[in-house]
Amino acid sequence: MCTSDDYILREAVAKRRHDSYSVASKQSLEVNIIMSDIFKMREAGEEARYKLDSEKTFKIQARRDKLVALWAAEKLGMTQTETEVFIKEVVASDMEEPGYEDVVRKVSSTFSERGADIDADEIRQEIIRLQSVAQEEIMSDYPKPLGGDHGRVGD
Repeated sequence: MCTSDDYILREAVAKRRHDSYSVASKQSLEVNIIMSDIFKMREAGEEARYKLDSEKTFKIQARRDKLVALWAAEKLGMTQTETEVFIKEVVASDMEEPGYEDVVRKVSSTFSERGADIDADEIRQEIIRLQSVAQEEIMSDYPKPLGGDHGRVGD
C-alpha cells in the first residue's frame, strides 16, 4: 500500500525527471537555433564570395576583350571611332558562348575582312597574354570588395 509519503516522493521524482527533460530539450532547442544561425551566416558568406568572384571574373574578361580589341585595332590602323565601335563588338561577342573562341572568331573575321595576315593562333596567344594584364589591372583598380552588398557577414 502506498502511503502519502510514498506518493509525495513519487511525485517529486516524476517532477524532477520532467524538469530535467524540459531543461535538456530547451538546451537542445537553443543549440539547434545557434547552429541554424551559424549555417545561415556561413551560407551568406559563401554567396557573397561567389558573387564577388563572379563579378571579378566578368570584369577581367571584359577588360581582356577590350585590350584584345585595342591590339587588333592598332594592327589594323583603325580610327578612334572605329576602335570604340570595335571594342563594343568584341566585348559583346564574348557573351555568345563560354571561353574566348567567340572573341577569336570575331577578331579573326575582322582581320580577314581587312586583308590582314594574322591567324587565329596568334590571336589566341595575345588573348592569353592579355588575360594576365587584365587581371593585374582589375586587381589594382578594385582592391576591395565590389559593391556595398559585400560587407561583413552578419552586419
